[in-house]
Amino acid sequence: MSEYTDFDLDRSVSRAWKGFQARLADYLVGMTDEDSLVINVVAGEEPEEGSAPYVQFAGFGGDRVRGEVCSNRYLAREYQFDAQRARVLERQGWQWPDESANFYAQLPTIDGDRLAVMAVRALRDVFDVPHPAFLAAGSPTAAERLGLTGAPEGVDSEEDEPLSIVPESAEHLQQLVDDALTPVFGHVPAKDSDGDIPVPYNSTLVFIRVYQDEPLIDIFGCVVTDVTDLEAAHIEAGILNRDVKFIKFFVAGDNVVAQLQIPSYPFSPLVLRNMLQFMSSALDEIDDDLALRTGGRLAIDPAGLDEEYDNPDDPSPLEADDAEPSREEPELHPALLRIIQLDADGRGEPELVADICDGDRDLILQLLRTSADQEIEWRQSAEAAVLAGDKDEAAVCEHELRAWEGATQLLRRALRFVAGRRR
Repeated sequence: MSEYTDFDLDRSVSRAWKGFQARLADYLVGMTDEDSLVINVVAGEEPEEGSAPYVQFAGFGGDRVRGEVCSNRYLAREYQFDAQRARVLERQGWQWPDESANFYAQLPTIDGDRLAVMAVRALRDVFDVPHPAFLAAGSPTAAERLGLTGAPEGVDSEEDEPLSIVPESAEHLQQLVDDALTPVFGHVPAKDSDGDIPVPYNSTLVFIRVYQDEPLIDIFGCVVTDVTDLEAAHIEAGILNRDVKFIKFFVAGDNVVAQLQIPSYPFSPLVLRNMLQFMSSALDEIDDDLALRTGGRLAIDPAGLDEEYDNPDDPSPLEADDAEPSREEPELHPALLRIIQLDADGRGEPELVADICDGDRDLILQLLRTSADQEIEWRQSAEAAVLAGDKDEAAVCEHELRAWEGATQLLRRALRFVAGRRR
């Protein structure tokens, strides 16, 4: 079984936004009158005129913070939005532009969590930013605090950088990877909740993972998702495996995933950077055509508004999404109920979960998808509660969210345990 059969891009993206939102809330709560923060969208080539989307914040009045979302007055033509999206900003809590010519909100710093939700929704739902990895902060210090990687830049070997180093442990290898990529991003690279480093490149997003049990580094990414023609997907993966050196393509569920492995005993910083550039540019070149041939869509694909509305008063999908999501209790598999209780009692071990599922890999995958879906739903409910100012409901949603996050992580470990037992 591939290491990434259980890779759930939607869950990974949802968790990344949650983590960024929490860090941004902490940052805003601590702002003083002297503090300011600008978060830019990484847009590939710089626009010739105007700017890429951004949000910015400034402390004032001793205990208040002002947030702004850039308007069409400053945006480059390709990023300007219509009245429908402006109404979405209004529904999220942003005021129409004042003398600054930007949409704005002024709140007590203690409500930084609400302003963080508003900012994330503006970036994600109005400007179609697919992942926080496509964001950059105005300073390296802010980038590290917010866990933002930003766009990589090409870097040759440093003068004092060794050509190769023998890693002493998985922790040492991870440190070597971080050191090799720090000059690429201008700061220590950010990691997601799985410990992977997300790297954006135009229309693609790849992840760098250090193995824990052997000196090996993976660069991997979901290229196409929601594949409707699985037979074509398998054929296309075979053709790509024949034609593209170093990269392995395979079908996992309804996704086409790419993987490049780098043996790292010894580890070479230059090889890692070169292979990262090769992988990113290769996927960026093939992803559109692969989506077309498999009947899927780009894995990192802005949702956007694809429909025109005859009645301007009809709510758009984005506006409807601002309402609190309904939470009809699903009928959960008995095994999943036992696993949730195990984790709550602190008795969650992958071996025990595997036994509950009778070592059935397909059942574990089924439960994993259900648990990941529940994560996303409770996260949306928590956001809605924060925007509504209902702190009690937000706390309930966060409690449920943490429970499902624990179950998801436990099921992922169980899946790897079963895979290792079959080898």
